[in-house]
Amino acid sequence: MKDKVTMSRARKVMLLLGQLLHVDSHIIGMSTKYISLKETLTEVFDGKHDNVSEQSFYMMSSIEDVKAKVQHYKNNVEISRFLFCLC
Repeated sequence: MKDKVTMSRARKVMLLLGQLLHVDSHIIGMSTKYISLKETLTEVFDGKHDNVSEQSFYMMSSIEDVKAKVQHYKNNVEISRFLFCLC
């Protein structure tokens, strides 16, 4: 079980650090930003984001972006559930 958690955390770091490169930003039209590597690794490997899916880390620039993406998804799911109940 511990190995699965470790592998999940490693994949999250891999996805997060596989972000867009600064030199590519003008080509793809997306902005990039510099992140604190130590802070990012510490947060992920300490398990602060174990409840967040690995897909949420893909193409995100920072942990804050991941948190915003998760919150946006949760808000949209709640709205969808509400609208479904009204039908």
